[in-house]
Amino acid sequence: MRSLIIGCLLVAPTVAHAGGYYTLDSGIRAIGRGMAFTAGADDLSAQYYNPAALTRIDRTTLELQLAAASQLVVFDREDDLTGTYDPVKNQALPFPIPNFAVGTDFGVDGFALAVGLYTPFAPAYDYPDDGAQRYALIDATMIQATFGPSVAYRVGTVSFGAGVGYSLLQVNQSLATSVSFDPTDDPAYDVRFDVAVQDNFALAASAGVLWEPTDRVAVGASFVPPTKFKARGSLSGDFSENTLYIGDNSLGQVLTAPSASDDDVA
Repeated sequence: MRSLIIGCLLVAPTVAHAGGYYTLDSGIRAIGRGMAFTAGADDLSAQYYNPAALTRIDRTTLELQLAAASQLVVFDREDDLTGTYDPVKNQALPFPIPNFAVGTDFGVDGFALAVGLYTPFAPAYDYPDDGAQRYALIDATMIQATFGPSVAYRVGTVSFGAGVGYSLLQVNQSLATSVSFDPTDDPAYDVRFDVAVQDNFALAASAGVLWEPTDRVAVGASFVPPTKFKARGSLSGDFSENTLYIGDNSLGQVLTAPSASDDDVA
């Protein structure tokens, strides 16, 4: 039986694909106004929504925003195999979201330059280690931030803008899996897996146009190409509390190592 398990591990796939991550837009006022901020941006968050709108800055401006994102999620599991479970809630503390920028027109009418740090809104997740949700998620934190300059110039009633940025991504996530021969929800067969990956440099860019035919009418459009990350890091599994490692089962000690890790995860 031990040879069978080892054989199964050796022929297991070496590539695994994870689910995607959703992040909201950036900036407190902008999120409240939805995508209307593409034409209505009147502060330095225009770097994120439409860099052309930076031409509305007519003096040196410093902007600092700090928000906290928290998401109330209730996981209610019920299946035919193991029955009904008590609901579990996301216990993560509010996640701080900073935004910082400085902009100026250098005294040149119709010109603007801004440099800023902007981060999309995203919450953290934290569930009980032994909760009903553990096979889907135990905890997760994602940090994404972009820092860079944007420039804009107005010609008549039309403004043009563009920006580039240095972007980073860091993801930490944990979940459990059941290592057993038969389907079971017995925590004695659980193994916790932790993944930590990061990409410290990816190129981000944006471009936009803003048309203001009158003081009361503005039409804006912006284009933001995808930012592609190749996050690398490590994956580790803790077998130390699994019954197949402890040996308190009819098969004895099947797993011979208390942990396993891979330092080349992408």
